Amino acid sequence: IFTIIFLLSEDSNYDTNLLDQILSTFQFLINSETGFPTPTSIPKTTYTDSEYGYKITYPVTWRFRRTYGSDISKEALFNDILSGIDLHKDTTANVGVNVLDAHEETDIEAWITQYDLNYPRNAQKKVTSHQGRKSIMYTYEDNQHTPTTSNQTLYFLSDNNAYRIFSWEYDQISEETKSIVDSFTP
Repeated sequence: IFTIIFLLSEDSNYDTNLLDQILSTFQFLINSETGFPTPTSIPKTTYTDSEYGYKITYPVTWRFRRTYGSDISKEALFNDILSGIDLHKDTTANVGVNVLDAHEETDIEAWITQYDLNYPRNAQKKVTSHQGRKSIMYTYEDNQHTPTTSNQTLYFLSDNNAYRIFSWEYDQISEETKSIVDSFTP
């Protein structure tokens, strides 16, 4: 139930047609099942990497940046990064993708411990699946910053590449951020 209240003094002169005109400009989109307003959807776009073919879909309100690839100088700590992107929502959330050399490894856990020396060791580890591929998800809170950030790093192998998809967001990872990660297709 939504209530709009206009307070008018008894001695004010107002035009009822003007009040009706103001009210007619309001648009209420109510979900018939819940009775609450239906959120307006934000248009999305899909990035497809021309060299490695991976895709990721994200809201157009997020900023996109290539971080590694054939057209970017590779100054990464790890020379294994073949391609990468970052997506930013203002300063409150981030999703990043790194495509790395799998070194012919067939087990993602073995690849992580052998080739990613900075994996989040003290994080909560969960064996999971990403689009049918065995994956490892690390989840942890970073209390060194204010506000606290929630962090997740998803690893999996596909087509001789290792994938590291990391995300962070203030307080907790939102459904919007999770949907970006879930949309990633190698």
